[in-house]
Amino acid sequence: MNTMPIFKSSTLSICIAALLLTACGSGGGGGSADAGAAPSTSSTPAATPVVVTQTSSEAAEVKTEDLVAPEDFDFATQQTYSLTVTAPKAATSQQVRVYHNYVPAPAGSDSAYLADFQSLLASTRLTGDSLTLDLALSVTTQSLLVELWDATGAAPSQAIITLRDDTRTLEWSFN
Repeated sequence: MNTMPIFKSSTLSICIAALLLTACGSGGGGGSADAGAAPSTSSTPAATPVVVTQTSSEAAEVKTEDLVAPEDFDFATQQTYSLTVTAPKAATSQQVRVYHNYVPAPAGSDSAYLADFQSLLASTRLTGDSLTLDLALSVTTQSLLVELWDATGAAPSQAIITLRDDTRTLEWSFN
């Protein structure tokens, strides 16, 4: 009689039982707190508290309710400007374009500036010798690129207009 298959099956049964007991915990799950179970201890050391001292030169903590905005402070994120473009020698086929993002053109270019076409604020045909546009601009906008295009395909006439806080009326004349 061969006892090896019985030995192998009993060893396998013991291993499976040990794995099941290990996976389930040690069987003590549930019950009251005074059931005699010892509290578990952590093997990681407790964190040492960091003490920060404030020097006399540092400001005291400021609370939100203590903050005060000046009476004349404006929380608006946009400002409206009125831009008047004048071109006394304008042909009827001229077009005005206004951009708020631009960069200096590389050397040898036909234009002084290159416009970011995604920042186009206005594009309209010039009728007569002047045009007035009302533009809502971000308060962070500092200047605009104004271009006057004609139908010949030549490089446009360009002007940079710097925005100022003291006026909302801007004027530029192409001669």
